[in-house]
Amino acid sequence: MKKIILFLIILIFIPFFSYPETILLKNGKTIEAEIIEKTDVYIKVGYYGVPLTYYLDEIESIDGNVISTMTPFISKTTFSQPKKEPTQIFKNISPAIVYITNKTVAKEEYIGSGFIFDKEGIIVTNFHVTKGAKELSVKLKNGEVYPVVGIINYDHTLDICILKINASNLPTVFVGDSNSMQIGETLYCIGNPLGLEYSFSNGMLSAVREINDIKYLQFTAPISPGNSGGPLVNSQGQVIGVVTFLMEGGQNLNFAIAINEIKPFISNQIKMTFQDFVEKVSQADYYFTEGYKYFLQDDYSKAIEYYQKVIQIKPNNPDVYSNLGVSYSALGQYQQAIEYYQKAIQINSNYVNAYNNLSVVYCTLGQFQQAIEYGQKALHLDPDYALAYNNLGNAYNELGQYQQAIEYIKKAIELDPNLADAYYNLAISYNSLGQFQQAIEYYQKTIQINPNHTLVYNNLSITYFALGQSQQAIEYCQKAIQLDPNHANAYAILGTVYYSLGRYPEAKENLLKAKELSQTQKNYEALKAIEETLNKIP
Repeated sequence: MKKIILFLIILIFIPFFSYPETILLKNGKTIEAEIIEKTDVYIKVGYYGVPLTYYLDEIESIDGNVISTMTPFISKTTFSQPKKEPTQIFKNISPAIVYITNKTVAKEEYIGSGFIFDKEGIIVTNFHVTKGAKELSVKLKNGEVYPVVGIINYDHTLDICILKINASNLPTVFVGDSNSMQIGETLYCIGNPLGLEYSFSNGMLSAVREINDIKYLQFTAPISPGNSGGPLVNSQGQVIGVVTFLMEGGQNLNFAIAINEIKPFISNQIKMTFQDFVEKVSQADYYFTEGYKYFLQDDYSKAIEYYQKVIQIKPNNPDVYSNLGVSYSALGQYQQAIEYYQKAIQINSNYVNAYNNLSVVYCTLGQFQQAIEYGQKALHLDPDYALAYNNLGNAYNELGQYQQAIEYIKKAIELDPNLADAYYNLAISYNSLGQFQQAIEYYQKTIQINPNHTLVYNNLSITYFALGQSQQAIEYCQKAIQLDPNHANAYAILGTVYYSLGRYPEAKENLLKAKELSQTQKNYEALKAIEETLNKIP
């Protein structure tokens, strides 16, 4: 009798226990979650308390059972929900759109958009909307304003940040499937461009692109600053992307992160309090952004000042150390540059750019074997890294191993046909081999890509002078001087060409200018050669 009672108890309680299924997606990701709804088209899972939808043709297997053997189903590409009128889409989705205000540590104020993913106050936006935040607030359509109290998740690379506010029973968006989108489909954006709340625009999906292994939806609906973090919506009223950036200077070149990229980051568990986020993340990102701003302006001393502040907060960020290396290198402080590149590699042993930049620094210092060693390490990590091939070619040029240099540089050009410096280095190789016509050809190719490459004009003048074509040599010297009036070498070459032609007053004028500039620039080796030529003038 006791055995029967025990068996009945087990039967009674079985329905109340739920076990997570192992769901393997076709993109390689694995989800451990309870299936709460299953149809012939999709399943819904409870993922940390948040319902997520996955269509069956996104799924490889469930608990090891291949999806095609489990049940016949209608593909989502043939299953279509009815399209909605734009007015209905706006009416349905606008209550779930939010206006985000970011007051930064520098006492600046920025705005952005976002949308409510879960009724318990889980909001999706871009990470860059939160950068440098000291205070973040979320305003709902009904005018209520909530401070952000926590961060569910964030990812710099994806440019997403999932926020938590203390609210409940909020209107939410319906999340769709970005993999089901077809080029040419109608799309809608809703957000707060330039602070104009709940602006609604339409366009179409113009491309699906993978950039750094992240899937982006390129679309034509007009957006402006302030749209960032808002939803990209299909004609069924489902969110299929998060608006992230527009291509400045382009016509309707706008991009959204595909929503399927973001689904694995959703949960209802707070990763950190907002105060922790400010102290450990947003301040550091603010200083990094400021440093990068000065970095792009070639104000490397100021960039270093901000990057050092980042290190105080986040001492294990390899990007900061790498940018410090570039900054010190640009200032000619190569030992400090080496130190910071090495630090980046200690944190991330696969940091390809750091190996490549070390190769450049060692080449600049004349330590060519070390330059080759680090260039080869960069290629070991990324065999298609054009810059590394070019830098190795430069090192072999400096060692006088011109055939090997040509081999590496041509590989760089094969990988990146618009790499101007590769054509320049290839021209140097041929020039050094006395193959002047090939050198001229590659110098001219460099100019086609970069018409302001001063050294090319300078070197072309030398090559034409070597061929006895003095007039072309003069012409290219003058172009070099036009681009850089302080180019001492161009004046020296021009003076030398005039001297060879017996035009002594012009020779003396240009050589004296070259001497003046070389003294200022402390180029004593060039100064000696200039004085020797000056002494020959009658």
